[in-house]
Amino acid sequence: MTGGLTPKTPNIVMGISIATMFLTVAYAAFVPARSAKGIARSRTILLDNIEEDIKRLESSKAAAGQINKQRLLAGDADSVTSELMRIALMTAKQYQLELTSVRPQRTAKLGIVDERAFAIQLTGASQSVVGAIRSLDTPTSRFVVRSIQFTPQDSAGVSMVSANIVVVGYQAPDVQIKQPKVKLTKETGKK
Repeated sequence: MTGGLTPKTPNIVMGISIATMFLTVAYAAFVPARSAKGIARSRTILLDNIEEDIKRLESSKAAAGQINKQRLLAGDADSVTSELMRIALMTAKQYQLELTSVRPQRTAKLGIVDERAFAIQLTGASQSVVGAIRSLDTPTSRFVVRSIQFTPQDSAGVSMVSANIVVVGYQAPDVQIKQPKVKLTKETGKK
């Protein structure tokens, strides 16, 4: 058995090869080569596209910088702590919760930003606690909820919980407390 080959098969393959060769020669003969002017125009178009991409990326970088500035904490450690205390107190009052504690944690230096963490403890009805946590962690908030731990509380028919929440805020490391300059006297070199 010859596997489906007939005496005409080599002729068909040879005909297809010859036709392909003629089409290739015709393409080379009738399609003009790119001129120097056409190459220069293509290069100009490419450079214009690159410049537009650079401008678009710079404007999006500036917009991202503005958003980051709005999200970064401002001021010294005391003002950041007082801002978080204000937010925690307002949230607890809004959701009718008991704010048991707010404890600052160690600041972590992450290179381009400092991470300020706070441990917050809220106690109340479970649905109110969950609502308060959701309100703390919104896209416009300066603080982000990092971890949550719920502990059930004994209550007569009401689902009460105590939630330990760790929230973090980010601050640019160049934000420092301005120290007053000490003036020296000419005679002693002291104050």
